[in-house]
Amino acid sequence: MSYTSRAASTSRSVLAAANVLRSKMDATPREREAAARRLADAAERGMTDVDPWRPLGVTGTGRTAELNEDEALSGALLHFSMSHTLFAADEAMSEGPGDGEAGRQALDRATSVHSGVTRLLRDESSGPVRFGLQAEPTRSANLGAAVAALRDQTGQTITDVLQGATEVTGRVFDSLKQRGGILGAIGDALDKLNEALPLSRLGSRLAGLALQSLEKALRLLRGLLPTGPGLERVRLRVAELVKRLEQDGSPGRLLFGELLDADGVRTRAESLLSAPGLTPARLDEATDALRDLSGRFGATMDKVSRTSVVAATVAGYLLTHVGAAAHLPLVAAAGFVLVIAATLVIAADHLDSWPEPARVKGVLGILGGVSP
Repeated sequence: MSYTSRAASTSRSVLAAANVLRSKMDATPREREAAARRLADAAERGMTDVDPWRPLGVTGTGRTAELNEDEALSGALLHFSMSHTLFAADEAMSEGPGDGEAGRQALDRATSVHSGVTRLLRDESSGPVRFGLQAEPTRSANLGAAVAALRDQTGQTITDVLQGATEVTGRVFDSLKQRGGILGAIGDALDKLNEALPLSRLGSRLAGLALQSLEKALRLLRGLLPTGPGLERVRLRVAELVKRLEQDGSPGRLLFGELLDADGVRTRAESLLSAPGLTPARLDEATDALRDLSGRFGATMDKVSRTSVVAATVAGYLLTHVGAAAHLPLVAAAGFVLVIAATLVIAADHLDSWPEPARVKGVLGILGGVSP
């Protein structure tokens, strides 16, 4: 069974147990406690089944040798969603007799989000991919037409990447602004971008499992980032992005174009399109590959966007439901910072604008294959 299939199975199991607990909110204390135990047990089993490192190959340092981007994002989305559901269940169980309706409402919100995550993990999410809609293979009449088609698609793919990253980051920053307690911890979260954060085992078993699931989500996002000089590049770009967002209020494609060196990509792309020995067949293949790249990037950004929404909800629980531990704003900020950092890294990878990582063949990699 693939990692994503195991994640979907875990998501269904936890969702089913949460729905049982929701149905028991007006039952006897013993029945409620039994349902809560079943939920906690399902979460514990699930976290073992979808251990974020086991299926991905661990080096001696505890980092993954090769981290599959789609699996990492699926795992992070699952763990944020599980954390949300477990925090909601903990809130529901903390209420006294006669408060079952409030508990049901908390679980309603969490299970609604969790249900959507489960559908996504089962590849049953609704709606078309935003970029790169299905099209007939490109068949150019001559070399000039093939060059023109590839040049147009290159520009469109670069625009798609910049626009997708801009939209996701804008949503993340809007969530940040709504949670003022987190903004002051952004700088510390950037300084600790690649470090495990101290998460105390606060509260009940459900709250403790929620924190464990949150730890795994953050670790998965952290695993998408490069190491060494590449990590420092990410840190500087995220810091610059946050600074500009605080000044201007919202991101824009020009800002992302600057951070991701889109002009440099366009210049190198034009050079590749001017190489000798080009043939219409190779150029048309590259046009179709770029269209597919846009589609995959759009689907990836949809997943990142869902992840950011659930991460924001978990951040709210950290700040208002778990307690007043001094490190919790830092943990909440880390979720936002890592989503922004992962967005930048994925966008750069699809453009081939940074030396690392190189998990996908991006714009320049595809164009590099048109020369004989």
